[in-house]
Amino acid sequence: MPICREEILLAIPDTILENYFPGHIEDVRQKLQDNSGLSLLNNCPFVMLRSGNRVRTIANEVLTEAQVTPDIVLEAENIETVVALAEKGMGITFYPKMFAAGPSGEPHSAHPFQSLTLCPLKHPMAHSTLAIGYHKSHYMSQATKEFIKMTQELFANKK
Repeated sequence: MPICREEILLAIPDTILENYFPGHIEDVRQKLQDNSGLSLLNNCPFVMLRSGNRVRTIANEVLTEAQVTPDIVLEAENIETVVALAEKGMGITFYPKMFAAGPSGEPHSAHPFQSLTLCPLKHPMAHSTLAIGYHKSHYMSQATKEFIKMTQELFANKK
């Protein structure tokens, strides 16, 4: 059962841009926003989720296609950990837009992202549909039915 569309963003710390592209920050930022400059990140540090995570799989695919070999300085299990480390300037990461956006679609108040440039990715894997899967022929508890109903209502307002 489809719930919502999801987009994965590239989150680049301003300190990385300052350290790796002095004097060219706005030009590089524009190229990354246009998705024409991912190869510029070839020597930059990355903080990534561990292999096996869906966001990591997407990141690997995007970077491979752009012929970028990431310098992974740290891997973590938790998406909030990697984005917090990125905000501190430790490295570039990938982050789901739904976590970055509040109800209005603007950056969530819990994550002002003042020190990150968030770039959309044009890669097809960076855009997907989140869904709830279940067996139609199996028993479904009332709690599960309510969860599905609440989830649909919550995300119906965000489409």
